Amino acid sequence: MTQQVAELRTIETITSEINIITEQTRNYVLHSAIQVGERLIEAKGQLKHGEWGKWLADSVNYSQSKAQNLMKLATEYGGKTQALGNIGVTQAVALLALPEEDREQFAVEVDIENISTRDLEKAIKEREEAQRLAKEAQEKEAAERKAREKLEQANEQLAAKSKQHEELAEKMKADLELALAAKDDKSAEKAKADLQKSKDALAEAKAKVKELEAQLKSKPIDVPKVEVKEVIPEAMKLEMEELKRQVIEQQQQLAKNDNKYAIRFEICFNVLISDFNDLLSVIEEVGKENPEEAAKYRDGVKKTIDKMKGKL
Repeated sequence: MTQQVAELRTIETITSEINIITEQTRNYVLHSAIQVGERLIEAKGQLKHGEWGKWLADSVNYSQSKAQNLMKLATEYGGKTQALGNIGVTQAVALLALPEEDREQFAVEVDIENISTRDLEKAIKEREEAQRLAKEAQEKEAAERKAREKLEQANEQLAAKSKQHEELAEKMKADLELALAAKDDKSAEKAKADLQKSKDALAEAKAKVKELEAQLKSKPIDVPKVEVKEVIPEAMKLEMEELKRQVIEQQQQLAKNDNKYAIRFEICFNVLISDFNDLLSVIEEVGKENPEEAAKYRDGVKKTIDKMKGKL
């Protein structure tokens, strides 16, 4: 009779019973772990400072890390496990790596009831990596946009300076015409020289504007992940100070000779110093976002200074 009853139990029936018992056991273990965690929280609140670790080891034979996981299960899942389906303790612990608001949706996406703990942990790591890469891409895009705005600002400043040089050149041209009309050869020669210098400065400023415009239209700016603080080379500052000293000496000599162009020279020189300081500031700002681009600017400034020194 017993043999006949056993024969009536099909493999499908046995499989179903095993799965049901397994599911019930898994749910029971998780709920038990949550209840233990709740009581650990209660016990910790009653113990004095410094007694927690000893009490865990002596009274319940738990390590602090195990107790921490159980308490976190109680805090995060108390009364909320039904939304996550039938999951085990190890799966519940793995899901703690996700923000609470993302767990339920993620559990559905990975089919939490039919995935191993190892595959679940792998899926969580892949999700975190994808989020990290997306965040890096957003940060890089923001940095590129900021660097481009800096370049556009520099372009606008150079365009404004170019206009100033152009206006100054026109004024010098008018002075030259007056000197020629008065047949003042010495003043005319000086005005010609000043006009040529102004034209050179204007051409250089326009060339720089075109260069910046070309960069703005070219490929996206490469922004390094590690921010490097840009420092203006000390040699460049010293060179400018030396140039300033030489010009001051020339101004003093012109004042002794009662040269009527001394005042104009001083104005032009002050404009030059102001422009150069603005240029250094632009290079420093760009260098915070794009050191390679700032290096190109520094090289261009050095070459320009060398050309200027060669014409003195």
